Amino acid sequence: MPLTYGELALLYRGYKSPHDKIARLAKDGTLIRLKKGLYVPAPSKKTGVKMVSQDVIAGRLYGPSYISLYYALSLHHYDIIPETVYYTSSVTTRRSRDIRTPIGWFRYVHVPEDYFHIGVRHESWVGLGYDIASPEKALCDLIILTPGLRLQSFGAMVEYLEEDIRAVLSDLGEIDFGIFDQVIEVGIKRREIRLLKEVLLDGRILA
Repeated sequence: MPLTYGELALLYRGYKSPHDKIARLAKDGTLIRLKKGLYVPAPSKKTGVKMVSQDVIAGRLYGPSYISLYYALSLHHYDIIPETVYYTSSVTTRRSRDIRTPIGWFRYVHVPEDYFHIGVRHESWVGLGYDIASPEKALCDLIILTPGLRLQSFGAMVEYLEEDIRAVLSDLGEIDFGIFDQVIEVGIKRREIRLLKEVLLDGRILA
């Protein structure tokens, strides 16, 4: 799991200089430094250590945040869109930020506090927790946070889902339309989210 410098210092408190021990482990590649004060163990066949999930790392690297947007909608999670995603995308209440690390690129996009908590799930990877948008919230995030995107009609929304992002919505299962209602209540791109709800209620695109 991602470990802070303080956690590592406590782990190596029996050494004369925990700082020097941590520095040596980072230098020889046993530890990977993600940013100042945050590390993960390097994967090793010898010790059986596996690389920590990008999802877990994303939440520890910059938070509060949750996995969303193309990364959540792609084969990494929901497999709703066919796009290959080369970075881990998250939503945060803090300022937008890109963080490049030795193990990948992490992108964070800002949203208001009252919108942030809608439709977020807590999941785990080998006992380590992380937060992720539900499929409904991830679609809302994508529509709301794509710069310059304006979808003003039923047909435009269908075209966006079917042609622009090539969404395969037949595997969505039971849709929680209450999430769309909560997003509409907040008032961000209200018209677009109403149209998204109408298209999904219509059902033809789900066939």
